Amino acid sequence: MPDLRTVKDRVAKADAANGGGLRMTKKVDAAVKQMVTKKVNPRQQWQVVLLADRSGSMGNEYRNGSVQDAVERALGFAVIVDDDGSVPTIFFDHRLQQVDVSLDNYSDLIRRERIDAYGSTGLTEALVRAAEITGNGDLFSGGGFFKRGASSPTKKKADIPVFLFVVTDGVPNDPQSAADAIRKLSYRGVFIKFLYVGNDRSGWQFLESLDDDIPVGVPYEQGGRLVDNVDAKQMADLRSASDDTFYEAMLDEVPTYLTTARQNELLA
Repeated sequence: MPDLRTVKDRVAKADAANGGGLRMTKKVDAAVKQMVTKKVNPRQQWQVVLLADRSGSMGNEYRNGSVQDAVERALGFAVIVDDDGSVPTIFFDHRLQQVDVSLDNYSDLIRRERIDAYGSTGLTEALVRAAEITGNGDLFSGGGFFKRGASSPTKKKADIPVFLFVVTDGVPNDPQSAADAIRKLSYRGVFIKFLYVGNDRSGWQFLESLDDDIPVGVPYEQGGRLVDNVDAKQMADLRSASDDTFYEAMLDEVPTYLTTARQNELLA
């Protein structure tokens, strides 16, 4: 992992290449500040993955720059903790589009890639894809529609945890299979941070249920999960939230998750 000075030098060069200013530098500084506040070790490596809802109801968040800002803020964290400094970003509706975001291509990404909001909310498919690209696809092998009915999950110890960051605004197409995917992922070193945007009360209630209502320490076969692997935060107007506010929400509960995951032999 590069030291923080090296990271900041790379970020400063990226800022200069994208018209000057300190846009990404400010994000990295805010991330480091909140890591100190939240007692998140900046030397702890993570594999960072972003899932961005692009269903039709997310149109305003794409038009006003909120999703572009979320992409940049996820990258601001990743360049500190992820060796390759790249964020596999999966835009999902009823289909998936993956873009690997780095300091070389983040600027104006949403417009340049012509990513817009339409379709429905295929959260389950996005979670499965994230599992596949982080070495946990075996959790979803076999089974039927959306891999439901697959065999009970097995534990696997990881050297580097996954930070799976999800931006969404509503109830997914198949809430049951999405919750099932969350329960399966609790058997691996995958921390899932949901950031809720918008004003759909039922959407927030669904994310709250993933965070609070799936029992912890209860076997998968009985409807539970191994560890508490989810934290959901509400941020209705993402664009107006400061970098400090964003990273404070993003990093909340991270130390607790790492401790619990290690106690359950999910992390080295």
